[in-house]
Order: sequence, then structure tokens, then C-alpha cells
Amino acid sequence: MKKPNILFLMVDQMRFDALGFATPHLNSLCEDGCQFTECMTTSPICAPARASLLVGKYPHQLGIVNNAPHQIESNSPNWVNTLRKNGYETSVFGKTHYYAYDGSIPDMRKAEAYIQSLGFNVVDEVPGPRVAGRLLSHVTQLWRDQGLIDVYNEDMRRRYGENQTDVNPTVLPQSLYLDSYVGEQGYSYLSDYSGDAPFFSMISFPGPHDPWDAPLEYVKKFEHVAVEQALPDFINANTARPLGDYDKPLPYKRVSKEDAASIRRAYLAKVNLIDKQIGRILCLLKAKSLYENTIIVFVSDHGEMLGDRGRLYKQNFLDSSLKIPFILKQAGPPKRDVSNNLVELLDLGPTLLDLVGIQVPDGQEGKSVCSERRGFVFSEYNGETAVITDEWKMVVNRERKPYMLFDRRNDIAEMYNLAGMDLQIEQDLLSLIVAFLKKK
Repeated sequence: MKKPNILFLMVDQMRFDALGFATPHLNSLCEDGCQFTECMTTSPICAPARASLLVGKYPHQLGIVNNAPHQIESNSPNWVNTLRKNGYETSVFGKTHYYAYDGSIPDMRKAEAYIQSLGFNVVDEVPGPRVAGRLLSHVTQLWRDQGLIDVYNEDMRRRYGENQTDVNPTVLPQSLYLDSYVGEQGYSYLSDYSGDAPFFSMISFPGPHDPWDAPLEYVKKFEHVAVEQALPDFINANTARPLGDYDKPLPYKRVSKEDAASIRRAYLAKVNLIDKQIGRILCLLKAKSLYENTIIVFVSDHGEMLGDRGRLYKQNFLDSSLKIPFILKQAGPPKRDVSNNLVELLDLGPTLLDLVGIQVPDGQEGKSVCSERRGFVFSEYNGETAVITDEWKMVVNRERKPYMLFDRRNDIAEMYNLAGMDLQIEQDLLSLIVAFLKKK
């Protein structure tokens, strides 16, 4: 009997609470599968989160702890390669970030053999929106052919100048917008799928990552919607607590409440565009009678602050940046479920292998969410570490001094930083971090 197909839908910088009225198709997917409400990224920034997800190791084990120049070693053992070795037809459309997008490989098409060495037979990679105009790829070649590169690059220079809260629509035609292109390439591939072998297809949207530049059609849909107000700064119960990266001055102007509301509308517009692309793909699977025998997973690499605490982007351990959506539809008849168990991003690979009856490669740190439950999870960024339990979240700086401590049961919005107020709890949690960082 043929193994189930696997559709892996990934987005970039989508926070856990973005699921809602902007995501009708993802909401429908939740009705057919399990929504995990307590999934945490292994790192609140792109490169280490994605490397950790693929290879099944934590950032400190990989030596990839930020977006500095990096590259996963060619032919690295990982769960995608394992799927391919077990007969899966593998493909990726969209962003991978398995190597540096710093221009060291100016034409991403020349990296296809490298991406194939990691387990993906069919490759159509796109860069993230910030750097897209400076790197060649299949989609940016289309931009060049239509005389759009200089226009795009000038738009990016303006958006990342003094005002990083610009919410004007994209300068690209909607069909060449990165998320539209990725959705169309994934749709086209699956439309041509013959069914001779089970497929594993990763469709990795580069949005809703900043900039806040949705196509005009989507901007208009959300320009008057009510959005939740951004969270204010948390209160430090102990003003003499240790300091960490979070306490450093921001490299941009603090976000006002008004700008936060505008950004949130533009962000929802981007989310809605991606949701529509996903909806087309799900309808295609149903039309081809593939939906029921396809495992479908949806996840983000990390979250986005969206003006919470006056901040943009990610790179911290507050829930807006750390907590991510995770939906899993198994093969077979649809079954609605919700899990409040703690889950890590790197659990995704072992979970998929478990569901298709393939042994997980040795050395994987991830656990199948179908068969194991975690008592605590970890996240890392730039030398700092967070441990999260059902009751507590604690963050330590590079000197392993706790500088954030939140009561997760009684302070869901993380408004009261209790660092320095309960030394026994801090010591217990620190012992978990020390053991974690000894993993090699």
C-alpha cells in the first residue's frame, strides 16, 4: 500500500494569533486536523529556526545562532533526505534559508544542486523580500525581464530607511508578488502530480514577513478592520534584575499605537493572500481525490512583534516572537482536535516520519507529537536561552543570569517580569538550561 502524501506548508514570521478571520482556509484545515496551541520555535529568527527544523538539532549544536553567514553541510542527514530514500518524490517551492542570503551566492539557481543534496529533488527557491531585489532566482529573473528590479530595490530602500512602518502596497504586480509566485509554483507542481510515488512537497511562503507591502487588492480588504491594540511594555517586579539583549536600544524608532494598528492591518492582508493560495492548493488536492490520503502540516518559523512593546520583527523570547501556529492534518477521515501540549518546531520532522512508519534518523532532538509529550521546551538566539514549561518561561543572558521570568498560567499577556523575585524557581529552571546547553 502506498504511503500517504505529505504537504508541508510553511510561512515566515507568522505569529500564533494570526489565525482567525483573515485565514478561512487554514481555519478549515484546523477543523480537519489538530491545532497545537503551545508550539514554540527553536529560535526567534529565520536561519537557526529553519536549520534546526531540517537537521533536527538545536541551534547551539549546529553553531547557527543568528542570521550571520551560515550553511547547512551538504548531504546532512535529515528527515527530508530520509523521506526521499524511502521512495518519496520530494520538492520545495519558496524560501529555505539553508545558506546565507548575503550575496555570496548571487544567483540562487546555482544553489539548486546544494538544496537537492539536502533531500529536495525539485527546487524553485525564492529569497526573502528584504533581499529579493539583490539576488537572482527564477522569480526575480521575471522581475528583471519586466523592468521591475530597480523599482523594487528603490521601494525597499525607502521602506527600510527612517520609517520602517510604511504600509503602502507593493510595487509589484500581484502575479509576481513573492507569495503569489510561490503559491502558483506549488499549485502547478501538484496539478501535474501523477501519483506514481507518494509526494513530499514543501511550499514555503516568504510572507507575511516584513515589509508591510501587500498587493492593493488585499490592502483595501483590511484597511478599515478593527485590530487588537499592541501590548505595552511589561513591568519589572525587580528593577535591579540582570540585563540581556532585550534591554539594548532599538535600532529603529519605537512603534506608536497608531502605526502598530496600520501595520497589523497590512500584516493581515499579507496573511490573507497566503491563506488564499493555500486554499487553492487544498481545493486542488480534493479535486484530484488526494486530500484524504495526504498528511498536511502548517507551521511558521517564528513570530512577529507587530508593535507589541513598541517593537517590530522578532529576535526576543516574548510570545509574540516565540510562539507559532502549528496545524497537523493526518491521512484518513478528517478529525478535529486541539492540543495544549508543549511542542517545539523541530518536532515536526520526527512527527511526519512517525506518521508514515519510517524510523527517525539517529541523533534527532525532535520528538513525535503523536507519541511523546514534552515537559519543557527550549529556544535560543544569539547566545541567550529560554526554557518554557506549562507554568513558567525563563530567559537567561549570555552569562546565564535570569533576566526574564513570566508566570504562564496567571499572566498570559506577559505583563509582569518576575526575574529576581523567586530564586528557587529560577534555580530549578536554570538547571534545565544548563543540562540543555551541554547537548553536543
